[in-house]
Amino acid sequence: MPYLVWIDLSGPDTQAEDELASAQVPELVLELVQAGWEVTAPVLDDEEDEDDEGPELLDVRVLGYPAGVFVGLAVDTDSIDVATALGASLGRHLRDAAPALMGWTVDSLRVDKATGPDAEGGWFPLLRDEPRPRFPVAEHLAWDLQRLCAQYLIGGAVRHLIDPTLRAPRAIDAADVVAGASTEHPWDRELAGALGGLLISAGRVEHELGIRGSIVGRGEGDPALAQALVDAVRREIDTPSTEHDEDDVDERGHAVLDRFMTEHQLTWQDTADGERRSRQQFRALLWAGLRALATMTHSIQGEARSPWMWLATLDESPVVGWLADQDDEELELSDEDEHSQIAAAARAHLLVRVALLHPALLDPGVPEHGRIGMDDIDSDPLHHLYADAVLDLGVSAVEAALPAAVGDALLPALRAVEAEDDDAIDDLYHVLEGLLTDDNVLPALGFLADVARAAGPAKVAQTTRLLLNRPAELACVMVDRDDQDVDAVLRRFLVALSCAVSVEFAAELAAELPELTSADPRDEPALRHEAITWLGRIIEADSDPEFHATVRKAVDSCPPPGSDLLGTLGHDSPDPMAMSAPLSTSELTVGVVQALSALSLTARAPWLPLEFLVE
Repeated sequence: MPYLVWIDLSGPDTQAEDELASAQVPELVLELVQAGWEVTAPVLDDEEDEDDEGPELLDVRVLGYPAGVFVGLAVDTDSIDVATALGASLGRHLRDAAPALMGWTVDSLRVDKATGPDAEGGWFPLLRDEPRPRFPVAEHLAWDLQRLCAQYLIGGAVRHLIDPTLRAPRAIDAADVVAGASTEHPWDRELAGALGGLLISAGRVEHELGIRGSIVGRGEGDPALAQALVDAVRREIDTPSTEHDEDDVDERGHAVLDRFMTEHQLTWQDTADGERRSRQQFRALLWAGLRALATMTHSIQGEARSPWMWLATLDESPVVGWLADQDDEELELSDEDEHSQIAAAARAHLLVRVALLHPALLDPGVPEHGRIGMDDIDSDPLHHLYADAVLDLGVSAVEAALPAAVGDALLPALRAVEAEDDDAIDDLYHVLEGLLTDDNVLPALGFLADVARAAGPAKVAQTTRLLLNRPAELACVMVDRDDQDVDAVLRRFLVALSCAVSVEFAAELAAELPELTSADPRDEPALRHEAITWLGRIIEADSDPEFHATVRKAVDSCPPPGSDLLGTLGHDSPDPMAMSAPLSTSELTVGVVQALSALSLTARAPWLPLEFLVE
């Protein structure tokens, strides 16, 4: 199989300045190659005739570029040594073959095995399979649109840095923004250009609110560099420089950023040290800027739920304001639909979990607090969860739970699913639609409890883990969020509903949350952060005398560690971080859930845990 030989020749520095001479080089080189040259190295095989002129050139390609030229040869030889020697000899020949090539040098020589000619007999790949643009498409956007898009990207990245649970609507992975902007023009220029003004605006917001926190922990780059940028912005806010109008945030931000880049050797626009160094400087600057913005706008994230809404708190642009209003309306509608779906799924999960683990709580004769009511049931998610549970427990367990009317109806469909018959799943759901209706689920749940007893504790534990690990998928929840985020929110709903049943039931569920044993190193810290937030809400509510009276009553009905947390309330400004420090994440989560359950049951307020855990 022939070899493809590529020779890269470059001219002297003055060559790039002479456009006419550079344009003539490819044609000259092609003529010289076609005229032939003397091969100084022995390239003939020993068995070949010494009069042979050497291997044939099957194809030639010459590509010019400013101050240089690529020469491609398709050499008809099976020897890579022959192909290499022929390419090297051509490189030497071209340097001395014409006055126009005086001073030219061979920069590289590459030899690749050819794959075969194309349909037209050419040995070289097509240069361009499709037309390629002269400029990135973004360059054709008007300047103000480029800047607006850059601000949106920054806002999305900041949203991602601030929310440690990764549940911020329309957040953009900050690492993707930094990596993309450092390699894709014009986003390097535009993000750097938008950064300064946003920093000044963020500093103003922080100053007006009177809240100055330490640098956010999320994100890459040097945290000390990010803190230095925050300090520089705060100095400008506290003591504005006189070189620019105080209301000209863009010019003030540009000046602050320019001084900062000079002081910290981050002048990324200067490519004297090479493109690689320039990109490193840009990434360091952008990471510092994103973390600085996240730090200074941390307190407004509850209201600024999207990049546009975040920008609207910093920028008085009517365009940004209109886009923020659109986001606000859309998110409100999405929230209502999402809340409805997740609440229905959580209710269905609660019913199935009770049937599997604590069927006595389904008994209407059990006291009001300590049993599961049958009101406001949406049977759709219950169909899916019931099917998943009974299939996981197994057909043999269903058979062991017979005789029962529910089992007699289910068994043929379950056997068909086990045999992988056509449309078996559809047939199973059709049966469940008759067994589980919005106003009559108790007989089917009672039979599920019988199946669980027949399957045994180990199998039931496996099934409950399955349902808790993939709660949204198995309940067929369809919302505009990342699947992992929906699972986390749904589990919080489920915990809140469990709190209204009994302290023990809620604590059991809290101890089994998948985040506590997850292999993802982000999950456990995120859960701890949430538990501390829940505790902080309880502390804040305790300032109300009526709530504090409920706390005092709830302590006696709450086991530790929840009782210890409740007992600490009422003292001078307890700190949730200090209260949680001695506890592991599991102990803290269980303790807070115990406390909320005890408060809910004491106050006879089943909605109370939802306000603390979900709302």
